[in-house]
Amino acid sequence: MLGFGDDSGKNASFNFKPKIIILEGDSPEQLESDLSSFKETQWWNYMAHYFILGINQNQCENIVAILTTAWKMNIIKSIYICLNTENMPELYTLNPITNYALTPWERIEIPLVKGAIYRQLFDANVSCQNLHYDKTKVLNGFKITGVIAKFSNKKAKDMNVVNQMALNFKKILNVSIALKLKPPGDLVIQTIADGTADMVLNYGFMYWNPERQFLFPYLWTQVMAVRKFNGYLSTLEKIDNLWSVPIRVLALLIFSIFFLVMVYENRDISSAMLELIRLLTYVSIKTTREKLSFRIFFSMMMMFMVISNGVFQGAISSFLTKPQHAKGVDTVDELRDLNYTLYTIPGTVERAKEECPDNEVIEVPLEVCPELLLKSSRAVCVTFREFFYEFYGNSSLTLMKQPLKSTYFNHKCRDDWPLHQRVNDYFVQTFEAGLINYWLTEKIRLTMQKHRANEMGLLSPNYKPVQLKALDFVFKLLAIGLCLATVVFLLEVLAKECKIDLWLLR
Repeated sequence: MLGFGDDSGKNASFNFKPKIIILEGDSPEQLESDLSSFKETQWWNYMAHYFILGINQNQCENIVAILTTAWKMNIIKSIYICLNTENMPELYTLNPITNYALTPWERIEIPLVKGAIYRQLFDANVSCQNLHYDKTKVLNGFKITGVIAKFSNKKAKDMNVVNQMALNFKKILNVSIALKLKPPGDLVIQTIADGTADMVLNYGFMYWNPERQFLFPYLWTQVMAVRKFNGYLSTLEKIDNLWSVPIRVLALLIFSIFFLVMVYENRDISSAMLELIRLLTYVSIKTTREKLSFRIFFSMMMMFMVISNGVFQGAISSFLTKPQHAKGVDTVDELRDLNYTLYTIPGTVERAKEECPDNEVIEVPLEVCPELLLKSSRAVCVTFREFFYEFYGNSSLTLMKQPLKSTYFNHKCRDDWPLHQRVNDYFVQTFEAGLINYWLTEKIRLTMQKHRANEMGLLSPNYKPVQLKALDFVFKLLAIGLCLATVVFLLEVLAKECKIDLWLLR
């Protein structure tokens, strides 16, 4: 066996894949044994040009057996060379797909279940023309076996992208498709690993492996974590988030000192309370400020109130009425630090373990994830972004802001698939025409548009809806202030009528 190629560069001998292979074909059994042994080596290349030499006499009688043996090994570019009865070399090739060949190939009448055998006499002037023509150009209804990962809650009408893919295979490639339905997971990959299926029609997570076959990665996606929605912040929670703890402590300290100073200055608790209310409502104060220390103190107090009022009033109208999500786990670091449980769908287990090696990772069916999230507040589901719009149509669930991983989608296919290049070209052309992106967008169009419109609306600076809950809070705060002022006013009136010196109550 001889192999030729033009591979060069660093480690060329290591990655060398011969493009032309010459070997003897004494018998179909010996040929199958030689090819099987060659397949186990690192130089195996099923898409190379194979020249099989019949060195014994009358070898042209084994044409069908020799060429079909090569086809069993998925070798579609094979030529059998033998001597005819006139001791002249003849070239034979098998098109296992359909009755198609270019000149100077001539079909010979040998009955085959599928395809045809072609011959040409050796002629130095013409034999090199169309020696290895593209036999996959005309498929003429050739059967492709496709496997589909069928989720239990996924209706047939929801699989429009898969159906559209199969429909376009039939039309553009002119093939027939035999479908197999398998539950998602290892069973799907097993069908292409053992050769019972040619490709997986569902798009899936792309794993880079130079030793394995894969089709054109046509869609960029993200591996996301879905978590339970923690609801919206209440008005008090928003105010609590507006000022930090040191600022709140400082404000309480300042108001306490102010109240004590007013009691000392006015010799009256009720007057001090009224001054504090006037200060909080920005009405100013009545206390005479004769001493320099008091003037400095009151000036600092008023500056603090003016700055606080400016900060608060500048954002309170939109800040308090705009819906704001309550804090939840949003980063990968938070997942690790809080030791969340990660429920993963088939195909995302390894990525989840890479990002969170110390977390508990449990593989579950896709349709079970939403139920598990609703029962636990310390768990997330790891899935593809596109799957969230399709399967997690629940207002109680939301996406974590930071993706776990960014990668590409593609289709898996079996190794040594003769139609790999033809189908891969189809994906490239379909992608360049924008059809795949259109199908995927159409598939999740409504849910994605609603989700994105809601996100854009919430993030818009002009988004200021009137929320009754926020108005309720404002009126309650106003009512409390008026009630407190009324109580203080009644105390003042009662003290005046009864001639009671409230200074005695200190």
